[in-house]
Amino acid sequence: MGARQKQEVVTAAADVLCQDLRRKLTGARPADSYFRDVDRLADRVIAGEFQDLSEISKDEILMPY
Repeated sequence: MGARQKQEVVTAAADVLCQDLRRKLTGARPADSYFRDVDRLADRVIAGEFQDLSEISKDEILMPY
């Protein structure tokens, strides 16, 4: 289903999920490419590209450090 999505960010999120599930099944450690993929996905989510999260309200951080 993730590969059929029109939004590239949804496809990227599905790819990260598949990498996580594969690692959990095989017991492998995450590669550097995994961390790059997760970092790029996080940047896109923070930039507001993940439209499915647009309806969720954003609250202020209660305990900033």
